[in-house]
Amino acid sequence: MLGDNLKFIAINNEGRELNEYRVKKFKLHRCFDAFVSSCEVGMRKPDPGIFSLAMGIAQAGPEECLYIDDRLMIVEAAKAAGIRAIQHKTMEETKAFLEQYVTAGS
Repeated sequence: MLGDNLKFIAINNEGRELNEYRVKKFKLHRCFDAFVSSCEVGMRKPDPGIFSLAMGIAQAGPEECLYIDDRLMIVEAAKAAGIRAIQHKTMEETKAFLEQYVTAGS
């Protein structure tokens, strides 16, 4: 298990209706501590400002963050903001990375 000291923040580019539907339907509030949704904040990934906003909410610096996305362009944008980021390709790869990341203490 990842531990209670980690914060999970979802950053998305969804419209309001789809965002609200997914959060409720899949009970995402159980998985995430906060949501930074473009429909609410007026920025979209890969805008560096959306990453800065998420870090402000988490009260964390880029060196304390890990960003995961399936789109390489967005991963590169997070890296440009100083955030460690990986591209999600398969569940197995991402799970193995996270297990190693947590075990190593990041």
